[in-house]
Amino acid sequence: MGGKHQPVSDPARVVGWLAVLWACFILTVILVATVGVDLRLTLGLWPREWHGLLGILTAPMVHADYRHLLGNSLALLPLGWIACRYSRKLTLVAILYAMLGSGLLAWTLGTPGSPHIGASGVVFGLIGFLILNGLVRGGCWPLAITLMVGFLFGGAIFTVLQAKSADGQLLSWQMHLGGLLGGAAAAWQQRKEKPA
Repeated sequence: MGGKHQPVSDPARVVGWLAVLWACFILTVILVATVGVDLRLTLGLWPREWHGLLGILTAPMVHADYRHLLGNSLALLPLGWIACRYSRKLTLVAILYAMLGSGLLAWTLGTPGSPHIGASGVVFGLIGFLILNGLVRGGCWPLAITLMVGFLFGGAIFTVLQAKSADGQLLSWQMHLGGLLGGAAAAWQQRKEKPA
């Protein structure tokens, strides 16, 4: 009794965040089916509408369907774990920069009239952060991460401006590009910070 407090592990942090995303999705499905309230419309980012600015913080929490969420989850799990393993503090800043970058670019350049939703801006933000971090910081561990993330996710960079998926679904290239730039900016801005 009275033992030392065990810190939350990096995988547990990432799985916890993914659990929140899945809980939001399940809640959205229930609310739409029971009372007709769609959180995607409420929490999504609406380009060039003042109420849409809330979506900078909330749009990553809601997804179009389970395939959308599953795709983002399968990318966030390894990227989040790698980033948190490297530095929780730097990762948190990178996620905030990615949310701001993806949200502001989508709000400014997005097609008005429909919400931009999903965590793909954060996915691209973590890719940008982890790849550029090793290039600007140097050192064996950051460079190894850069090579690993480049190998696993580097191809995604070539799709950043893609407006439609292979199955014809609309994509928010603005969120993807803004997230990538936000993550890269976080790597540059924190290049002299000690990982913690």
